[in-house]
Amino acid sequence: MGEYARKYTKGNVDELITLLNKAYADEWIAYYYYEVGAELVKTLDGKITADQLKEMAEDEEEHRKELAGNGDPVTFHVIRHILQEEMEHEEEVETLLGL
Repeated sequence: MGEYARKYTKGNVDELITLLNKAYADEWIAYYYYEVGAELVKTLDGKITADQLKEMAEDEEEHRKELAGNGDPVTFHVIRHILQEEMEHEEEVETLLGL
């Protein structure tokens, strides 16, 4: 993070960067698990579940890209969007598992 950004950022910048890096890694892992899960259930004749897991994997890939910033700052709105979709994923997985 550059001097200009550090000057206008409140709080512990190093901790923020560490948390954003962790979130990025979490999105990458979630994407991988949903992709693998989708492929596994396809072989078990679980087309609906496979489609849902594939969609979740695509969302996780989108989240990872959003956290990477792509040259833009990661804003509160980006984090809020990701958290909202993560809550939706949790509810979908619970439904799929019959919980």
